[in-house]
Amino acid sequence: MALCGLLASCGIQTTPVVKQPAEESPTPVLILALDGLEWQVIAPLARAGRMPHLVSLMERGTFGTLRTLTPTLSPRLWTSLATGKTPKKHGILGFIKPREGRGPAKLYTRMDRKVKAYWNILADEGMATTTIGWWMTYPPEQIPGLMVSQTNAAFKRGGMRKGELRADTVHQVWPPAQEPGVLATLAEHHASLPELTGKIFGTFDPPLEGEPALRWEQCQWAFRADSTYAQVLEDRLAQSGDSPPSPVTAIYMGGTDVVGHRFWAAHEPEPFGLAPDSEEVRQFAHVISSYYVYVDAVLGRLLNLFPPETTVFVISDHGMSRSLPEVAPDPDPGESVSTDVLPARSKAQVGDYTGGHKGDPGAFIAAGTGIRRRAIPVLDNLDPERMPELGSILDFCPTLLTLLDIPVSEDMDGKPMRSVLIAELFADGPPRSIPTHDDPEWLASQDLDFERIDEGRLDQLRNLGYLGDDDE
Repeated sequence: MALCGLLASCGIQTTPVVKQPAEESPTPVLILALDGLEWQVIAPLARAGRMPHLVSLMERGTFGTLRTLTPTLSPRLWTSLATGKTPKKHGILGFIKPREGRGPAKLYTRMDRKVKAYWNILADEGMATTTIGWWMTYPPEQIPGLMVSQTNAAFKRGGMRKGELRADTVHQVWPPAQEPGVLATLAEHHASLPELTGKIFGTFDPPLEGEPALRWEQCQWAFRADSTYAQVLEDRLAQSGDSPPSPVTAIYMGGTDVVGHRFWAAHEPEPFGLAPDSEEVRQFAHVISSYYVYVDAVLGRLLNLFPPETTVFVISDHGMSRSLPEVAPDPDPGESVSTDVLPARSKAQVGDYTGGHKGDPGAFIAAGTGIRRRAIPVLDNLDPERMPELGSILDFCPTLLTLLDIPVSEDMDGKPMRSVLIAELFADGPPRSIPTHDDPEWLASQDLDFERIDEGRLDQLRNLGYLGDDDE
């Protein structure tokens, strides 16, 4: 059954009701959503000239950090970014739903979101959106434009996954007519994955066995997902002619977070007790920086397909930093100990080479029409420890709405970022507001009997430590 038929059978309206679009098209907006983007990595690469497109945005715009929310779980953070509301209000509290007793665990889906995201609000205003890979968008919503959802489905054991397109899962794309082409792109990128990783990371020999090989293997899905999302968007933009097909375009890429989790010790070896010539550093020291450089190249390709006046946001849900194992005293000679109490230098030998994000603020860059320009030399002011705090991740949605001259709802927890937007947008007083964008009809449309019990997915969340005893 097609998605429209599936939703109609559950009582969902299959033809979106929206206002007529304004005669004058707004300046296009591009949102590059990068999971776990960290200034500690960006700054040295920017100074070395390896992230020229990101530096170009900083030179003509504003940059700094956004406070995140804790716990830093991707489903709740990216939903807060899209709605301007706290998890308590929007309803996505983590990966799996709270449950009573010992019943099966159920993953959150977008059906559990209780409030409108910015793409729903824009649809109400007659504006189309292109949204590719954003968290908690499965199954996709029937709104004007294109939505390629991030799908929570069964995966192989052995690693946390940020969500991706699945060749064996239907109803991942709206409108349905676009799904075959998107899945064809997925198949192409799956087949060419070795070539892709060679281009990103250069010619190096990843380990073939043991725990390091497992970590490397656990990243391949992210490389494929990000490259597929990027290609889908590039193809859509190339086919649209002189102007983007949607006033607001967003693409999510999760590989920056994935490589940070797995290879931070190779990137910053000293705190982990790793020597510069250790096997871990020799094999993986370049992985994080190479992926950031790749993301910058994707940004450059996308910018070439947008008009110069485009407003560009580069946003992250949180940052990344080293996550050291707990240090325990050296055991007495001959004493039998669990790896849970090994000292840091020993634990590193069993693969605890990780980055983490317990409250680290996310990187934020904005440039283009409607954005303030900081009159400072960019490369002289890239101190990750002294980045200005521009707001909270809750402020992104209200800021986007203000830029587009759409009322901000009074029940949003975030506020428009005045330090980011030009003063002219506030010349007539505070931004327009309304009590709420949500309505009972829309909320009822979300109330579908759509649940996923996905033991493969749950196993991976447990393996990475996202789920504990309370979630069992």
